[in-house]
This record gives sequence, structure tokens and C-alpha cells, in this order.
Amino acid sequence: MRAHPHVGITPLAIRPSENPPAVVEKHRTVQLTGIRDGSRLYAEQGKKELALTFEHFGHWFAKLSYPQYLKLNLLGLCIASGLVNTVGHAVTGG
Repeated sequence: MRAHPHVGITPLAIRPSENPPAVVEKHRTVQLTGIRDGSRLYAEQGKKELALTFEHFGHWFAKLSYPQYLKLNLLGLCIASGLVNTVGHAVTGG
């Protein structure tokens, strides 16, 4: 614990101009395939509630608009960056 901890700021952004809808849709399709495969896998294992959760998540994910999908990806980047920075600072003492 530090009396005066260092607080770093890591700017993150997604530029729609560099992420055309056709390319973004390909990424979403790959992710949806994984979500739906997960639903099938859990159903085969007899985990019906978990399979249903993945199925509902897949429906929600498929209905996201282009801006919503980009925001969701940016949120994921923020979470991942926050975890990396937290662990990195904890390990190095920074």
C-alpha cells in the first residue's frame, strides 16, 4: 500500500473510419460462432441452464448495432488494459 499511489491514464479508442462495417461484421460472426458453439456444447453436456444463457447472450450479441458493437469491444479493451496495468504495477512495484 502506498500513501500516494501513482494513477496512470491509458487512452484507448476505436476509430470507426479504420473499422469498416464489413470487417467488423466478420469479427462479430466469428465471435457469434464461438458463443453458439458454447451453447451447443453445454446442451450436449446436459447443462441446460448454461446452454440457455449462452443462447440468450448470442441473440443479444447478434442484435447489437454497429456503434454498440464497437463500444462493447472498446469496453473489453479497457478491462483488459486495466488488468494488465494492475498486475504489471503490482509485480514491478510501480
